[in-house]
Amino acid sequence: MNPIITPTKNMFYAQRLSQKNMAVYYSRHELAWDSERFFRNWNELENYEILVKNRTVGILSLSSDDIACYIRDLQVEPGFQGRGIGSITINYAVSRARTYGSRLLRLCAFVDNPAVALYERVGFCIVKADKNTLYMERNIY
Repeated sequence: MNPIITPTKNMFYAQRLSQKNMAVYYSRHELAWDSERFFRNWNELENYEILVKNRTVGILSLSSDDIACYIRDLQVEPGFQGRGIGSITINYAVSRARTYGSRLLRLCAFVDNPAVALYERVGFCIVKADKNTLYMERNIY
């Protein structure tokens, strides 16, 4: 599978996919989805869509500061998960982080999210944990 990752402004698709994919975790951890916050944050991020055969199958949102590049959101349609798209997208995030001059790539994940195994497989380590969230990072050089 050779996904294409390209800039996007399709925040409505991104919001629907994120909310759908995260619903089980929000419910389990008794959190409420905030669409207004999602849209507010969207405008502050560098956003990409993931395409397979001209079909949008996921999204990636990044930000950066003087310390690191941050994966703020990485979502793949359920029917396309487990096919290497997440790994390819993380490699893309690494290349973007290098263009920023970042030395670290960071993300957060729910403690019970199976994607944590993917993140560890591609080099992320848990640097902090709280009740619901794992804070992970990896060197990019």
